[in-house]
Amino acid sequence: MVTMATLIKVSKQKDAVGRAGNKDLPAMISLIQSVFIVLALSMPTVSFEVHLTGSHIGETIVNSSLPGYGWRYTIDSPSSKRSLAIVSLRTPYSGVIQQRKKLDCRKTKANLLQFQVSSTRDVIQPNSLTRKMSCVIPYSVFIHGRLCKAFHKDWLWKKMKETAHHKHTVFIQVPSSDFCFTSKRTILSLYDIIPFHFHSCDINIIPRTLNVNINPRSLDMTFSEDLCVNDEVRVELQLTFVCQKSVRQFIHYFITFHKESNNITSTEKSLNRRKRQNGNRAPSFARPQYIQNIKEEQEPGMSVITITATDPDIGEAGTLTYKMEANEDLRSSDMFVINSSSGLIKTKQVLDRETMSKHSFTIYATDNAQPVSERRSATTYLSIIVDDVNDHDPTFTPSSSRININENRSPRQEFTVAAVDEDTGDNAMIRYSILNPAYPNNAFMIDPLSGTISTLHSLDREKVSSYKLLILAMDQGDLNQRRSSTYTLWVNVADENDNSPMFLKSSYTVSLPENQAPSVAREIINVTAVDADAGDNALVSYRLTGAGQETFNISQFTGQLYLTGTLDYENIHEYALNIRADDKGNPSKWNSTTVLVKVLDVNDNVPSFLEPSYQTSINENIPVGSVVITVQADDQDSDQNAVIKYSVVNPPSSFPFELDPHTGVIKTRAQVDRETNSSFVFQVKAEDSGKPPLSSSVTVSIRVNDLNDNAPVFKEKSYNASISEEAVKGDPVITVSAQDRDEGSNALITYRITGGNDKDAFQIRPREGVISVNRKLDAREQNRYVLTVSAQDGGGQSDSVDVTIFVLDTNRFAPKFQRDQQYFFDVSEDVTVGKSVFQVLALDDDVGENARITYSLSPMPVFTIDPNTGVITTRQRLDRETVSLYALTVTATDNGKPSRSATAEISVTVKDVNDNKPEFSKYKYEGSVSEDALPGFKILNITAVDKDEGINGQVRYTFEGGNDGNGAFSIDNQGWIRLAKEIDREVKPSYDLVALAIDLDPVHPQSSSVVIHIDVLDVNDNSPIFQTKEFVVMIDENTPIGSTVAVISAVDPDVGINALVDYTIASGGDSDKFQLAGRRDDPAIIKSMVQLDYEEGKKEYEITLRAASGTRISSAKVIIKVQDVNDNPPILEDFSIIFNNFGGMFPSGPIGRIPAFDPDVSDRDRLVYKILSGNKAELLHLNETSGEVTLDPRLNSDVPRTGMFQISVS
Repeated sequence: MVTMATLIKVSKQKDAVGRAGNKDLPAMISLIQSVFIVLALSMPTVSFEVHLTGSHIGETIVNSSLPGYGWRYTIDSPSSKRSLAIVSLRTPYSGVIQQRKKLDCRKTKANLLQFQVSSTRDVIQPNSLTRKMSCVIPYSVFIHGRLCKAFHKDWLWKKMKETAHHKHTVFIQVPSSDFCFTSKRTILSLYDIIPFHFHSCDINIIPRTLNVNINPRSLDMTFSEDLCVNDEVRVELQLTFVCQKSVRQFIHYFITFHKESNNITSTEKSLNRRKRQNGNRAPSFARPQYIQNIKEEQEPGMSVITITATDPDIGEAGTLTYKMEANEDLRSSDMFVINSSSGLIKTKQVLDRETMSKHSFTIYATDNAQPVSERRSATTYLSIIVDDVNDHDPTFTPSSSRININENRSPRQEFTVAAVDEDTGDNAMIRYSILNPAYPNNAFMIDPLSGTISTLHSLDREKVSSYKLLILAMDQGDLNQRRSSTYTLWVNVADENDNSPMFLKSSYTVSLPENQAPSVAREIINVTAVDADAGDNALVSYRLTGAGQETFNISQFTGQLYLTGTLDYENIHEYALNIRADDKGNPSKWNSTTVLVKVLDVNDNVPSFLEPSYQTSINENIPVGSVVITVQADDQDSDQNAVIKYSVVNPPSSFPFELDPHTGVIKTRAQVDRETNSSFVFQVKAEDSGKPPLSSSVTVSIRVNDLNDNAPVFKEKSYNASISEEAVKGDPVITVSAQDRDEGSNALITYRITGGNDKDAFQIRPREGVISVNRKLDAREQNRYVLTVSAQDGGGQSDSVDVTIFVLDTNRFAPKFQRDQQYFFDVSEDVTVGKSVFQVLALDDDVGENARITYSLSPMPVFTIDPNTGVITTRQRLDRETVSLYALTVTATDNGKPSRSATAEISVTVKDVNDNKPEFSKYKYEGSVSEDALPGFKILNITAVDKDEGINGQVRYTFEGGNDGNGAFSIDNQGWIRLAKEIDREVKPSYDLVALAIDLDPVHPQSSSVVIHIDVLDVNDNSPIFQTKEFVVMIDENTPIGSTVAVISAVDPDVGINALVDYTIASGGDSDKFQLAGRRDDPAIIKSMVQLDYEEGKKEYEITLRAASGTRISSAKVIIKVQDVNDNPPILEDFSIIFNNFGGMFPSGPIGRIPAFDPDVSDRDRLVYKILSGNKAELLHLNETSGEVTLDPRLNSDVPRTGMFQISVS
């Protein structure tokens, strides 16, 4: 059923006429007449069809919006509430129907479902005859999908038959009076009564009423001849919609024009009196339809509306009785009652909008004329809209709490969460937000109106694999009564195969001997590739490509390479295997690497010498380079495995022979001295060049013949010995020894003392060379002897040597340190390596060597001591922070025989040097402070540690010059950052400070810096600000009730919820004459609630508009000035002019003005006066602008005259 309201306004211009001297002739005034036209439109066959096949929640299924602006929509299902569980309006202002739950025929109890969309509009469209339109558009919902036929086959057929006979009625309300349609003038376009969803269909229209024409392109409807509206005019049309190929919908429109009288002028009343007949006349209602709103959940007995009709009769024939009948749902009759006498309608029950949101009645007014058969009645229609109370929370209707979204897709990937609210209007209008938008959820944004969540940038699963979004759905009811619910949505980032397998190496090399046995149990190498993706995209398989597949095989799962065939070095020396790694993605990604397999030759023949052993003899001292002997071997292998190299096995360093590695010739490379070696027995190895090489060895024996070519030689260049002065005769002192490298008699040696033996103090044994004491010694007499000792062989060759003998004093005293047994000294940690830092001193009461002291130090990694002076120096860099104290032991040892010693402990303290900077515990500090915090408020604490000690390790804190937020912050020596003065987030929302940590070294202090980021948190400390404190608005009178008077907004410098502004009209003044429209945070839309009339009402209204952000309120005065429009005809009543002409006093100027009046102030000075008749002699002169009347001088006589004139004023 489609209902439409059309305003058709027809103007007729008449002149107001007055007749001088005749009061029975009424003055005719310029009139504007309006016609009320009611269009009744019904579709007796079928309604508009909607087919659902499982669309996503929140998806648009039909656009029921109508053209033009000012529409407001509601949705209702009189027959079944189940329809409203599946579909809902997106907003009350768009007419877009969306799906609100997932479809499942097994859980849907009815199919088909029916609902209707009601739309109303009170806004006059420019250049249109229609206004105050209200439409009800019916829809039939067919649910399709798997199992739908099985579950609903019989029921669906039954409902389709019921729908085929279902009728709908639609009303259109317009101002009315006597009115005629002009031929060929457009009444309305049928596009105005067809939902947008069907505008794209092919539409064919067949008029079923004569004199009606439809433009096939514009669908404009006209009459082919003038047609005046008496009681009613009906138009029947048949519309055919073709929206899909071979799918047609047939809908019949029955349009009925009803008229209703408005303000009847005195002329019309006179004409009506002449038309009256003696019979009973019917009553009439002021409107063809009434629409009234009432809130749900109120106590029974609430007054709804009073509807009355008028009857021009008198007596019982003019007394009316009222009754009401439900039109669409019989349950409505149990909920309302009408007073049969007064027409007052009240509730009988508590109303529940969710059960029934609309009630439709036919109201009857019947007079009480007698007899009953003469009674006349009138009807009108009443729609009661049950307004919603916010008593339901939004309910999320997700298909799943987890969704998957692919990585690497372009931004603005969208998915939708949807919540439904069983309330209506603002109470059902839902706004969405993300409660946890911080990282990593800042990758998403949500449309607050549609719930559509979209990505802000491309997602990377390898960085973040899932997101947890906490979604808030809040209705837009009154601020203090809003209801909400939350929903946790997991967003899993589905892996995309965007990474290729990567081998650990770009290439591999492996060597195998040619006799390697094939085996699938023994890998020769394992190649591995890794893939950064997940799931199948990360599963890698391996395969061989190219050559070598007949000899090698690879495990597709592990990458282990096996030898499966035999190797032959003589045929193939190496294999270059190409190994490919493929992942399991679709499409697959791959990578490859090369494995170089080198085949090694097998050396399986040992070189063989021609002789089992080799012997020869030579004389010593033969010339260098003389050939001694040749050895030779043979190898049955080939190539390098047969190339032989000779070498001596482990030759001594003084080996006098050399071996040619290629020929096997042995030569002398040095003088051969029999005295050194009388014979040589060594091994010669013959080794081939195979890999690995094979070898064999043979023994070579060389005997050296002796010559007397060597003199005896003492083993030492000189001899030193000492003996105590207490030694007795025969005590051995030292043994000298000489060697003769010859043999036999050439090597027999005799020793004797040849000099320096004062007073025969010593003697020597000639064969042994043992020197012994020969008499009593005295160190004080002579403490040193230098003896000359000779050695002579049997051939007469000799050698001599000096033997120094010291007569020793007895060592009786040990060294002694000056500071007893402990030393203490300090050293700076920055002392250079090798620097002398301390010296110790020990003394010995002995003399000579017994008194000469040698110093030693332990341990010695860091310090060392001069053994002669006792000076201690550093040998490494010192670091107090690593070691601050060293404990050393110094030893002083004399050179007596035996020696004596003493020890002392040394404690070394390392003194600190300021060589370390303070180190902050964090790379960067972050904090926040509310903008209303008081000075001195602690924000955060920063800490730094200095590894030095003392004042070098003590730290103070300060801000780097100019980086304290212009004095907004302070820092103390403990690192506490405090607020130093009041701050304002609206002036500066954040600060980046630079703090310094400085140690207390007075000379060379060390410092470090760190960045501190402080966010200023917003508080609601700003009131909304209007552009001006006083707004002046001009509005024409007669502007329809509900029209927008002004749109005013205020801004709030705060952010977030603190910047949301709610508008109200303060009570008092003219606050009851205006109301606000619009949603929260939208500008305040001021609408009129009263009829504005410049002539009879107020010309100026004043209200106070309040803007509230939380508890902060601002106000502005709004002065609304009503502007006059030309909406009243001039008023001119019958009048008479009586003039007495006194002799000599005939007036030459105006005698008066026409008594006309225009209620419109703006038109009072623009009246035009004309004499239409009765002034042919021109005895009266009329000023057409001022209306002043002047007598013609010809009337200056004593003859009485009477005239009747017709005067018009416009």
